[in-house]
Amino acid sequence: AVTLSDNQSTTSTGITLSDSKYTHGAIIDYSIVRGTTYRTGTLRIGHGTSVGYSDDFSEDSATGVTLTVTFASNTSTINYATTSTGSSATMKYSIRYLY
Repeated sequence: AVTLSDNQSTTSTGITLSDSKYTHGAIIDYSIVRGTTYRTGTLRIGHGTSVGYSDDFSEDSATGVTLTVTFASNTSTINYATTSTGSSATMKYSIRYLY
């Protein structure tokens, strides 16, 4: 689990995916709880010389969390941005990879 701090611009979650292990990409299933709001989703990441990703999720109400992926030095980094609600969020996740 990782904590997503309140009112942040693009910040790393600390989750990184190296090309040496995640050669053909990865699928991250996750849940986010922020105050009384809940989100469940799947982040699909494909990378080679660049990165492509999609974030498919459902929320019971807007959590104010945006996930993005950047790619540098053969490593994908999962980033987040949050709105100002006065509450941090907790993100729990599981990573699957293709090889």
